[in-house]
Amino acid sequence: PKRKHRPLKPQVLFILDHELRRCVRLKNHVAELARDNVDCHVVEFQYTGFQPIKLIKKDEVSIYTVFLPSFVHHFRTLSAELPFFRWVVARSLKAIKTQWNLTPAVIHCYNTFAWQGVSQFTRQIPRVHLTVDFAEDLPSIMREYDYVKRGIGKVLVSLKQWELLQADAVKNADTCLVVTEEAANDYVHRYGVNASKFIPINNLPSKDLVEKARSTSKAETESFSVLYFGDTSVRRGTDLLIRTAPKIKMMIPEYEVIIIGHNNREQPRLNEMVEEHECGDYVRLLGFQPESELPTYMAMADIGASPLKRNPHHDTTHANKLFQFMLGGLPLIVSDCTAQANLISDYELGVVFEADKDSSFIQAIQQVYLNEGLRATWGQNAKSYLSELSLQKAVSPYSGLIHMLQRQ
Repeated sequence: PKRKHRPLKPQVLFILDHELRRCVRLKNHVAELARDNVDCHVVEFQYTGFQPIKLIKKDEVSIYTVFLPSFVHHFRTLSAELPFFRWVVARSLKAIKTQWNLTPAVIHCYNTFAWQGVSQFTRQIPRVHLTVDFAEDLPSIMREYDYVKRGIGKVLVSLKQWELLQADAVKNADTCLVVTEEAANDYVHRYGVNASKFIPINNLPSKDLVEKARSTSKAETESFSVLYFGDTSVRRGTDLLIRTAPKIKMMIPEYEVIIIGHNNREQPRLNEMVEEHECGDYVRLLGFQPESELPTYMAMADIGASPLKRNPHHDTTHANKLFQFMLGGLPLIVSDCTAQANLISDYELGVVFEADKDSSFIQAIQQVYLNEGLRATWGQNAKSYLSELSLQKAVSPYSGLIHMLQRQ
């Protein structure tokens, strides 16, 4: 019998536990790999009610949307404790593979909510290479999640089970993607695995955002603005930005805070805080805005903030916003979470304050405000540091691995 010829492009099947549009990191990686001659297929989940699986093609990428009832979303958050979500994921992947006759060389699991289902599905495919992207250290970060801290989630969620699930994923994946070298070192020591299976890919901005930012001119404004962009959950320090604003406003009359982003569970709490501190005139909660709008806001801002609270995950990650703000030439004000504090200090990109400490943040803002020359230097340093980096370069070790697997 004739041997089947493998397709010319290596096929990669990406699986995440929610919608692709909400996941900047994966969306950027997929776009970059598609440019580098990789056949990209993405499975996403929407919890809006049963419908047949839908396939759309966008910019050479095939996106399969699995529609599920909203209650399944709760099982997703309990995927380490209960087998239901694993069953849903494995069943959905099998249906997609069969219906569209997919032959992936690599299966790429984004984060570990879907890990058990992906792992079960992968066992049915001989010689497939399994990648897990640990975009978040879930056992460390989940203790900060609102649904884990209160209500029934406090009873049902077992962080010990999530640690075991993550250990299983680290040990059984062929390749582990992480954000920073610090995260790779942490996992190597924590789980006793070989460092060679880790590829750090920093959260660098997409080619489209780079082009948009470069063509957006700085706007002249009367205010001194701090910009926050991204998920607005309190673990990221958004509460600190709100509660310190009235004190800073008394010292710096033109001070304002712009918070762009949304978090379903915690947004009402932020709105309440703005009312409680009577700072609605100068703390603007603008809700979700597409990333493509960010250059417009960066052009009006004076400084970009990443006020993360400290925990093992935040200590080993670089948030997307750090590099997005650098792209806009903004100096940075960041909390002393290890990885981001090192980045800011090593390259002189801004100022570091003590996480979740109001007095330290207020002092840092004053320092930035009073030193216009230093602000300009930091902004320039940010632009030149970022000009030496690119998402294409960051993704190339992984792309190279995918193409090598194809040739074997």
